[in-house]
Amino acid sequence: MKYIPNALYRYNFGFIPMILIWLILNGCQHEPCLFGHPQIPDLVPCNAAYAPTYHPGKMEFGRVAGLKNCRPFSASAVGWVGTYTFPIFGIAINTFEDWDGFYADKESIDIIGVGLKLGSSPVITKVDSMVGVSFNSYYIHVDHDVFDESYRLDTTYDNFIYLTLLDTINDRLEGWFECRFILDTPPSNIHPDTVIFTECYFEAGPQ
Repeated sequence: MKYIPNALYRYNFGFIPMILIWLILNGCQHEPCLFGHPQIPDLVPCNAAYAPTYHPGKMEFGRVAGLKNCRPFSASAVGWVGTYTFPIFGIAINTFEDWDGFYADKESIDIIGVGLKLGSSPVITKVDSMVGVSFNSYYIHVDHDVFDESYRLDTTYDNFIYLTLLDTINDRLEGWFECRFILDTPPSNIHPDTVIFTECYFEAGPQ
């Protein structure tokens, strides 16, 4: 091992801290600082009216997680694939009230898409050959089995459902949707006139 004069030890141990200080002060000017404060994006204000949320239930066959009028929303879901005059698919979504361990129906939401393909599909309000059948409906229950309020799909909004998984053999669906509904019954003091579901991710299979 080579001998290092004591004088050089003094210069080395003084020079290294100077390099570290320089790196700390100047090393983050062109690259994001890993140890600095993170850049927090500006939050988009929510203008939606308050909408109550309910118990998601057991979520045995599928689930939904997203936003309902900008508030966290979760629910149970069932997926299905069918054919009428053309192939369609859907998810039946439900929330509940917890009556001391019994889950009483509260919200029933049906989201129906057209075609059997991955990617984005439009949602529909009816099938021409099935007069009187309501698709993409949204009902709120009172006392478990009585419809209290109903909503209709807002056809002026860009409603869609996007599939990332389509298993037609096992009726399993995964993806996300965005839909807006308008109150179709007299105004309520509890539920808003408009309800919008955004960033709603789901996975659902048959019941």
